[in-house]
Amino acid sequence: MSRFVEILGRRALWLPARFIFTPIIDFIYPPFCLVCDRRLDEEKHVCTTCWEGLPRLSSPIVASDALDLQKPIYFQQSFAVFEYSDDTKKLVHNMKYRDVSALALRFGRELAHVCCGIKALQEIDWLVPVPLHPVRRRERGYNQARLIADGIAKVLHVNVIPALRRVRYTSQQAKFDRDQRIANVKDAFEMVDRFDIAGKHIALVDDV
Repeated sequence: MSRFVEILGRRALWLPARFIFTPIIDFIYPPFCLVCDRRLDEEKHVCTTCWEGLPRLSSPIVASDALDLQKPIYFQQSFAVFEYSDDTKKLVHNMKYRDVSALALRFGRELAHVCCGIKALQEIDWLVPVPLHPVRRRERGYNQARLIADGIAKVLHVNVIPALRRVRYTSQQAKFDRDQRIANVKDAFEMVDRFDIAGKHIALVDDV
């Protein structure tokens, strides 16, 4: 109980300051769309025109054996909504490296709305986000894959389970080609023992 009161007390002190200073900051530094630089009024981070204009994949589900991956493969299907266009890349970069974590929740909700119409994704038991190494988690302040999973969960009402842990620090995948990426994450993850995945339908959630 004392721990709960302590956390609640901190939040009570923090929220008023946030409500006071955010409008002031927005007045001095008006928010602009991260894609087109148009000034935003009620929208957050991305204007409606740019968000609706992100290129979507016509066939979001791809069977694992149709992907150019090194064997063995431990999943059945891959699912994505957006093409990795310049605009999508810009938003992902802001989400991961410029502390615009709210984009992750928005991407997650967008994924979930597409999932609703796909039978294979209606049978998911757990969402498992790809974890960051603890060092990188402290540097960034959040795990964007976890926030994407949270956004999906809010729509689909599926549990987000931290069933994976990262046990080896790795360099950023964006620096490498295909073969180097495979080598970079080899043996970087392990299962968390307390979660029994037998018989579960699991969706592994990552950002790119």
